[in-house]
Amino acid sequence: MKQRCSREAGWTIIEMVIAAVLTGVVVSAAISSWCFLMRGNRINSVQNELDMDVRIAMEYLKRDLRLSSMDKIFFFPEGPGPYTAISFPLCRDDDGDGSVETNAFGKILWDQTVIYHVFESTPNELRRTVFDPRDENLTDEERQTQLADVVAAGDGYSTHNASNALAPHMLFKNLFDWSLGAKGARYDAYAGTLDRERNVLLGSAALTNGSHEFKFSVVGKNPSSSGYKIGLDSLIVSPCGLNREAEAQLPVTAESGATANFEYMWNGSWSGNHHLLFPASAIGHSLALTMDNDRWEETNFRATGAKCEEAMVYFDFGWWPHDYVVTLPGPNNVEPWSAWAQTGGGSDWYPVDNAAAGCAVRILLRGEQMLHGGYVPDSGDMIRNLYIYGSGAPGGQFRIAGDKAWVAEAANLSSPTPDVKPDTMTEFPLNHYNYGWTNTWVDPSTGETNNWIYNYDYFYAYNIPCKLEKEKSYIVTYLVDPGKGNPVRYTETNPGVPGSYLLPAATADDTTNAVWSTMPALTTSPWLMGLYYMYPSPLSNGWFTSQVADTLLEDPIYKRMSWSQYLPNNSYIYMKVRAGDQDDLSDAPAWSNCTAYSSAPVSLNALSGRYVQFQAELVSDPYGWDTPKLKDVTIEWNGELRVADIGGTFTVGPDYGIFEVTVDGKILAKGVTVDLEIYEDVRTFQVSNTRLTSAMTAEIEPRNSGK
Repeated sequence: MKQRCSREAGWTIIEMVIAAVLTGVVVSAAISSWCFLMRGNRINSVQNELDMDVRIAMEYLKRDLRLSSMDKIFFFPEGPGPYTAISFPLCRDDDGDGSVETNAFGKILWDQTVIYHVFESTPNELRRTVFDPRDENLTDEERQTQLADVVAAGDGYSTHNASNALAPHMLFKNLFDWSLGAKGARYDAYAGTLDRERNVLLGSAALTNGSHEFKFSVVGKNPSSSGYKIGLDSLIVSPCGLNREAEAQLPVTAESGATANFEYMWNGSWSGNHHLLFPASAIGHSLALTMDNDRWEETNFRATGAKCEEAMVYFDFGWWPHDYVVTLPGPNNVEPWSAWAQTGGGSDWYPVDNAAAGCAVRILLRGEQMLHGGYVPDSGDMIRNLYIYGSGAPGGQFRIAGDKAWVAEAANLSSPTPDVKPDTMTEFPLNHYNYGWTNTWVDPSTGETNNWIYNYDYFYAYNIPCKLEKEKSYIVTYLVDPGKGNPVRYTETNPGVPGSYLLPAATADDTTNAVWSTMPALTTSPWLMGLYYMYPSPLSNGWFTSQVADTLLEDPIYKRMSWSQYLPNNSYIYMKVRAGDQDDLSDAPAWSNCTAYSSAPVSLNALSGRYVQFQAELVSDPYGWDTPKLKDVTIEWNGELRVADIGGTFTVGPDYGIFEVTVDGKILAKGVTVDLEIYEDVRTFQVSNTRLTSAMTAEIEPRNSGK
């Protein structure tokens, strides 16, 4: 029988080593997993904090900037950018009506100045500093200084309006890159039909005193457009906001790809009836205009508030390029008084009834202030010529006794009257002329030959020394020979107004009697008898008074006034200018106390006041034939460092492109671009730290206007 052998179970040293190794591997794996999890949690936490900081800061800035105005924004440091700080105004709805508060002129009342800036520390801080209330009396230079001071100090306690500075609010404290810039202005000028778009705001720019270059560059075209042209009608390029005619800025400073010129716009919608045309044909073509800051260029003389007194504004095709001018009416633009216009009735050129024989006749020429008046259309220094006609019928003779007549002012300016104003009667001689002819014609129905004999008597006078004012009414008196009383006559159609006043069986003394209304023999006639035309001589003096222009400066430093003119022989233009601090210039000197200048340019060093106005007196030659012309007027003052809205009225059409505007090589700001990146170095179990970042970019356009 065999015997079975056995032994006790247990760990050998090798087994124990293996078990230890396996346990170490498991523990190491568990620890590594735990470390990886903790590192991920740390990274996620930091990343979430960074993302939140970026969003909070950007939302703060978006909310504020959208309620501000682009023309009141300042950047730091000065120059083309990029920038690290920004200053702008904010407003509140203080009365809770759902809209921001405005003053009596509809302008926004800005309550606060808000500055976003970097405070250098370890790490840096992004701060929001507020001045409440905002000091509206600070100049643009002082606001720029205020921004720089806040950046340097980290708060607003040592700068302008420091007493209203609030404690800065730290948006976050971290490592970050922060960059601000101006959003460029582009304008798409495409339209299906040729037209113009008025009062386009392209953006804003900070302008100093002196000249600036405004460059218009083609950057593309609408897919529907067939071309790249640029058309500029008028421009706003200075803080005062006064329009300047674009074509008046020629020649250009520089251009590439095409040649700019003025183009006449025949349909009359364009200001000055022209625009500056740049016929670009490709992307990159550009033109540049150099224009001064600040000035007022008056070229059209048609603004609201401008006034002509015995002068006129018209589009002169004789001027090159064609343009609006101020001038005197002159002989070719003076309208006559006429019988047919005053009566509005039919005429009888062939009376033979001797209705006026032996009568003294008075005819009322009704001026602007007269009932059913307004038929003396123009004033004049004298009566240039006057015509009285007789009948053209055979046997319809007409004669005026003594070949003389009288003209005088009517005694009553508002109601029809036969009475004249004492001491205003002017006697003038008449030239008599008779002409006749025979008109032969054949009656087609009978074949008979007919002769009609015309035989006219008419009387005329030249240069009657009687000054006419269209506001007044005048009376012409003449005495008719007995038996030869057939003047041409027009039927008066205005109700209650006689055509003529008649004194039967009158004498020469009756014609010079001032008062006819009390004469018992006085009769009235529905016919206006004999008087046909009366032409006033053009006035030798006239005035144009401009609108009142607002410089938008409390104390502008005026420099000079200049103008362009045409002066024919023995004609003159005298210019006056005045200024004041009231918008109606009620505090300015009367025109009679202002110096009259006859040659340009004129220094305006002594002029002071925010609002400015000019007046031109035009004087013709002694006979009113040669009249001067005033083409344009420019008034200049020193510009200050201010943010100006840049824009204008532009031509649009089917072959116009997209253009961009820069000022002195800088992008024209229409909005604000913001690039913000926050980062943090996270310590891990690795040899080097891990840098986490969070970034956001935004383009923000302020929606409120500070105007």
